[in-house]
Amino acid sequence: MDEFVNKYVKADRKQWFFLKERAKAMRKAMTPAESLLWDKIKNNKLGVKFRRQEVIHNYIADFASNSIKLVVELDGSSHNDKTDYDRYRTEIIEILGFKVLRFKSEELFNDINIVIDTIKSEINKSSSSSPSLQGEGFRVG
Repeated sequence: MDEFVNKYVKADRKQWFFLKERAKAMRKAMTPAESLLWDKIKNNKLGVKFRRQEVIHNYIADFASNSIKLVVELDGSSHNDKTDYDRYRTEIIEILGFKVLRFKSEELFNDINIVIDTIKSEINKSSSSSPSLQGEGFRVG
């Protein structure tokens, strides 16, 4: 029950539970791009805790760090015809207080270091603008 309340407004309880189950299934069937990025950011490797396939409102974010309100999205070829939907989804997630970084899967495969450096840069911005990041998963030092 507490998980339902969580930190975010859930418009529809039934929808939220459906999304939680869908997210669980998606974690078991990650795309190659998601697996590659997850290997680089899991276990606080960048200094903050990321969750994969995290439900935020009525959406499932590829990766989210709740402590610094950062979402990382990877867009594969299935997103080519969904640009309007992705833009709307990003706006909603940003209204909820998250910063959204969006990358194409090809960017990740072509130069993962640029993607990781961009994420690190956003983490550093978030860390320096938040005087107290004693929340979920933040590691000092």
